[in-house]
Amino acid sequence: MKHLRILRYVDEVARTGSIRKAADQLNVTASAVNRRIMDLEEELGAQLFERRPRGVRLTAAGEVFVHYLREQDGGVERMKSQIEDLRGLRRGTVRIACSQALALDFLPREIAAFRARHPMVGFGVSVLDHEQAMTALAEKVRAELALYEHPLFVFDARAATEGVEVIIRYSPPEPEVHTYVFLLRPREIESGQFPWIFQKQLYDCLHDFIVEMFTSNPQRQDA
Repeated sequence: MKHLRILRYVDEVARTGSIRKAADQLNVTASAVNRRIMDLEEELGAQLFERRPRGVRLTAAGEVFVHYLREQDGGVERMKSQIEDLRGLRRGTVRIACSQALALDFLPREIAAFRARHPMVGFGVSVLDHEQAMTALAEKVRAELALYEHPLFVFDARAATEGVEVIIRYSPPEPEVHTYVFLLRPREIESGQFPWIFQKQLYDCLHDFIVEMFTSNPQRQDA
């Protein structure tokens, strides 16, 4: 996980605009953060930050690198979640979809470490870019939504940067009720508990939907 730590240093420095502030947030020394970033810049052959008297600023190369880094962040969390879910597994085949950034270094190392403890577990890995991975997750959510088809509601799902957004629209023209949207994160979708996580969020949203309908359009009672 060493390279992930370095990437976190870069991200935190970019967010705070200061190596010292980033070091305080990360609970490490400023010199350690600066040394790691300089090592990374040397490896990339490009300067990521412009050092200024009062902090740092991303260079053009740094902007590109941080944008790419944040795009891959969801993939890292998704991978950690899948590996955590495997702790109780002893045999079988695990299928994983990951980004290209994780396929060359992080994932092979984690799989090797896991299989050293559990040699009866096999892995099938599909390498996808971030957009493809989010699209695949959206398809999984749509398949789950199909189980809840209802004549009064239109359900849909769309890929988003941080996961999959579930959209709920009320079909009839009256009463007017705004469209509800909630976010499912990759970790939730890929969890073994996904059907129950999804059902709870969906039912909570539908409850709010119904409350809004009756609050905005109370039933008239004649005296």
